[in-house]
Amino acid sequence: MMDPEFVDLDVLSSTTLASDVVDSLRDAGQERLYQVGDVLFEAGKAHEAFWYLVDATVCIVDPTVNRSGFVVAPGQFLGELGLLQQQKAVLTAKVDSPGRILRVSLDAFRTLIETNPQASDAIITAFTARRQRMLRKGLGGLTLLADESDKAILAVRQFAARNRIPHRCIGPDSNEAQAFKNQFGLRLDQPVAIFGDGSVIEAPQPATVAARLGAELTIDDDTAFDLVVVGGGPSGLAAAVYGASEGLKTLVVEATAIGGQAGTSSRIENYLGFPTGISGGDLCWRGEIQAAKFGARFLLPRRVTALHTGQPTHVLQLDNDRELHARAVVVACGVQYRKLPIDRLEQFEGAGIFYSATELEARLCRNGTPVVIGGGNSAGQAAMYLAETSAHVHMLVRADSLGDSMSEYLSQRLLTHPRISVHYEVEMMALNGDRRLQSIEIRNRANGVVDSLETNAVFVMIGAAAYTDWLGPDVKRDKRGFVLTGDQVNRATSPFATTCPGVYAVGDVRTNSVKRVASAVGEGSVVVSSIHQYLSSLA
Repeated sequence: MMDPEFVDLDVLSSTTLASDVVDSLRDAGQERLYQVGDVLFEAGKAHEAFWYLVDATVCIVDPTVNRSGFVVAPGQFLGELGLLQQQKAVLTAKVDSPGRILRVSLDAFRTLIETNPQASDAIITAFTARRQRMLRKGLGGLTLLADESDKAILAVRQFAARNRIPHRCIGPDSNEAQAFKNQFGLRLDQPVAIFGDGSVIEAPQPATVAARLGAELTIDDDTAFDLVVVGGGPSGLAAAVYGASEGLKTLVVEATAIGGQAGTSSRIENYLGFPTGISGGDLCWRGEIQAAKFGARFLLPRRVTALHTGQPTHVLQLDNDRELHARAVVVACGVQYRKLPIDRLEQFEGAGIFYSATELEARLCRNGTPVVIGGGNSAGQAAMYLAETSAHVHMLVRADSLGDSMSEYLSQRLLTHPRISVHYEVEMMALNGDRRLQSIEIRNRANGVVDSLETNAVFVMIGAAAYTDWLGPDVKRDKRGFVLTGDQVNRATSPFATTCPGVYAVGDVRTNSVKRVASAVGEGSVVVSSIHQYLSSLA
């Protein structure tokens, strides 16, 4: 797949198909004449087909704002990543000039993608470019009416941004917001989400937005998956890619956003094949597209709350009281940054306290003096990223150096950066402010001196806590909650097997795992061979 970052998105979006690929589409689909105004797909509704324009033209419309996105000419095809990911359409396609259009059912389209590399490369490259163009131009079926700094809407904005969902955020006092207010009879005393189908949600949450956009899959209670992967970070994505590509009916369940903790990394420079570095979000997004290409499904934002083990099927309980059935389970839920035991911490979460440093959070402290707490690679990369747009960045490190917890190349960059100050043996003691954070108090652990720092943003990136209580007693963990695997449970035939047959663990959630993206990807890739052996034993 070509990299849309280095080409003109408009050109890449207009990728043409080779004649033999078009012939394959003709064999799989049906061609007929369409008239002006005919709707091929509609925002807010499920995709029903893949469309190839023989000699008609189609206008892509964002119905939320009643504006045309672009016109698709004859010889082109319709669709973007939502079609591949089996989500609802976020834009509407209307015939602009009459002509013949080839309709290919979704089942036939998926077969073509899986069996024809030439078609797959061209279509997925164009789909990816179109989604990026939608993101950059603000096209899409989701409009948020709220102040950008509103704590109540931050979770929705983070969910949309990290999952590459096209959206716009409009201030409630703007003329456009007032027009929406009159159109839909809104009060605008709380955040509002408006969708392409004209529906409105007041005080939206990530789960309600996901359901409306089709990210919340409808799964029958008796549907059994060969493999359910819990966690959408690098290890989980790798397991999904290899599982789905090798014929396993695969589902990924992610509580927050595809990419996990790695997805919040602003820059990864030591991952093989990317000499100039790549953001964790971009790397994991490519993995998500790759898994979807092979037929893996994604369910988010959903948290698994319990695992009921059994043979031949395990049952996973979700936070919406639904159940999933899986013949094999991969635990890839990674770790979470620990929270500091400081008064008013929860009050300021989303209003000055953050646990990731992506473009969204960086905008909230542009030209300010953010503080990063932590001494690991994630904290270091966050400080480097924030320094690009901040007046100055302060790093608070409990240890007396960076040598034990951070890569050498990164620590040297931090120590020589003119807008970054590293404070050793320092800890945050208190948070000050009214509705939003205004300053913090810090204490030098060596001499006890307490000082104050003015800041409106603190990024907490300390340690790692495992979220594994949901696994139950059949899957043994160490005293910190990390999962025991391989030789630790006398299952040397697979280094990723847990104490429960058919349940495997990969990535950071394992005891004594190597906390690196490359290691996580490797584990997620390799574990699938063990899963195949296990499933064969059940036959």
